[in-house]
Amino acid sequence: MSEIICAILFMFLASKSEPVNAHSAGAMTLMSKTWAGKYDIVPVSFDNGKKCQVINCETNDGKRFSIVNVHLDYNVKGKQFAQLEELVFRQFAGPFIVLGDMNATRHEMEKMFKKHTTIKFVNAIQGDPSTYFSEDGRGTRQCDHIWIEEGYFQVKNVDVSTKINDLEECLKQFGSDHIPIEVLINIV
Repeated sequence: MSEIICAILFMFLASKSEPVNAHSAGAMTLMSKTWAGKYDIVPVSFDNGKKCQVINCETNDGKRFSIVNVHLDYNVKGKQFAQLEELVFRQFAGPFIVLGDMNATRHEMEKMFKKHTTIKFVNAIQGDPSTYFSEDGRGTRQCDHIWIEEGYFQVKNVDVSTKINDLEECLKQFGSDHIPIEVLINIV
């Protein structure tokens, strides 16, 4: 089995003139220095000008998969998600890992997957841990997700940081209002 680590840090980067805060803009994907396989990162644009990233990966033993890093806007998430089928799932080679700030609950995501794609996905994160701090500083909901295509991956470990208890600490340590998630996944 090939083993990969998806370290998901939802970091929203401010411009140099703007302090880092909950309203900063721009998502980032990080690839581990220890990844020995090949990969290329392809930006994909939604019709509203927002982008997602597709990272096409190949392990040293020739297994291929794609990681889709997406940020769905709260008000148009359904429309953006529907575009993933045409722009990503039909254009790139799977199997897929879909991750990012979905601005949706687990239940909303399950409904969107069922409605907009024929690919069967399962959530790599068990339960509903809070992954986002609201304006008032409390962890309020899980809006960050890691979905894996069923039958191709095995989740070995998930770490949703529980050491961060408030918005100020999260912004100080990570420059984001989202809690980091690290997932260890085997490719089967």
